[in-house]
Amino acid sequence: MKILSSILIVCLSVAGCGVGNKPPDGYIAECYGGDWQGKMVGQEPSYQVVVDIEQPEWLELAELIEGYAISKELAFFNTSEETKELSMLYMSACSKDGIWIHADKRVWSFEGQEPHSPLPLMVTVVVYDNAEQWIGFVPELDKLLKSKWPDRVDENHGFNSSLKNSLF
Repeated sequence: MKILSSILIVCLSVAGCGVGNKPPDGYIAECYGGDWQGKMVGQEPSYQVVVDIEQPEWLELAELIEGYAISKELAFFNTSEETKELSMLYMSACSKDGIWIHADKRVWSFEGQEPHSPLPLMVTVVVYDNAEQWIGFVPELDKLLKSKWPDRVDENHGFNSSLKNSLF
């Protein structure tokens, strides 16, 4: 199950940049320096937590991450969407200098079926370059999340992921 979850996390993260799966202008250059293969493939998260919040609280998480991005002079992208079949939270705060922070959660709804959400809401940080520049970022983000949701941020969630090359 952990392997399947890890593969699904990576596939959804790479493939899910909004309508038509086309990332917004500037995303590729800013979030991984325009070079997924060279910068991201094989990277392990520096930080990854499950944030156990319900859909009505997604806006609060988006505001928290956007505020954090602004305070740290990171680019912020929110490609969350709401359709008949999919409620998706997907946002990134990043710098081409070597950090990619993203939050991701999908709830699928198909006619005649209960909503389906195979994975929890996860906040992930990948430092892929200039590690010394980003030393304080993970503890600060962790503190922000835990101050907002003290009993709903889980570091020991059992999900593992790494970034692989994509066929997309």
